[in-house]
Amino acid sequence: MDFEKLVEIISEQQKGHENEDIFGIGEQLKDMAEGNAKITELLINDLTTDGMKLQDAAKMFKKHADSIKGKNNMVCITPKVADGLLRKFYGLPSAKETVTVAAPEIDLSDFL
Repeated sequence: MDFEKLVEIISEQQKGHENEDIFGIGEQLKDMAEGNAKITELLINDLTTDGMKLQDAAKMFKKHADSIKGKNNMVCITPKVADGLLRKFYGLPSAKETVTVAAPEIDLSDFL
């Protein structure tokens, strides 16, 4: 239920930004939170706080990109780097600390 609430919050902030960094950041946050109640709760709290919305994360990404621009005035923020930036910005546990909820095992003999 909480994950659905998070998706609603993110989707609302993504409206009108479908081809922009704000949209991609929201999608990555959904992926990070799926199956993880702790991250979901942290993000629900943060994304409803001024200064922590998707547009604020996008500003942080731009600041980072500006700091690493090469001589060609281009930059690429890889998914792994983006993951680290988002975890730091939102105070999320590291990927190593993150434990996802495993799907329950189904024993087909239960249906016989």
